[in-house]
Amino acid sequence: MNELSLCRINEFAPYIVVKTPNGDFWFSTTYGVNYSVAFNEEFELGGCMAYQFGIFNKDNRHTPYDANIQATIVAIINEFFRVNHDVLLYICDNKDKREEARNRLFFRWLKQEDKDNKYCFDTSSAFVEGQEIIVSIIVERNNPQLHGILKEFKVVSNVLGDKP
Repeated sequence: MNELSLCRINEFAPYIVVKTPNGDFWFSTTYGVNYSVAFNEEFELGGCMAYQFGIFNKDNRHTPYDANIQATIVAIINEFFRVNHDVLLYICDNKDKREEARNRLFFRWLKQEDKDNKYCFDTSSAFVEGQEIIVSIIVERNNPQLHGILKEFKVVSNVLGDKP
């Protein structure tokens, strides 16, 4: 993965983002809740590298609606795609059975901020190690491998989805 520019992220993010020694991106909200955003290389998908994208509430505290969280996360995603022409996989945490709500919220954030319609999204559910998970893909519409990426995502999702 190409290096993301903290200067560029912080130019657009309402919260100050820092990079941790392990490579995650970290920010704190006005409510004192700390979030980290991580990218982990997974596998090739349709000719591009796929990175698992995770958002983690490090304090496990709920806060009132905060549009600055949305804008900060989207600034990080936009910077990822500015310097990488790869794929993001968003896997929702399912420990409390709220993964569908998390997925809807995340995509509402992205769609609200994607004024130029530059991202393509798809979602699938799959079984991994006996657990049902929701997996979503984010790829730029101008990616020359878009068709192959989406096709392979469907194939992989169907294979995993068939295993109870």
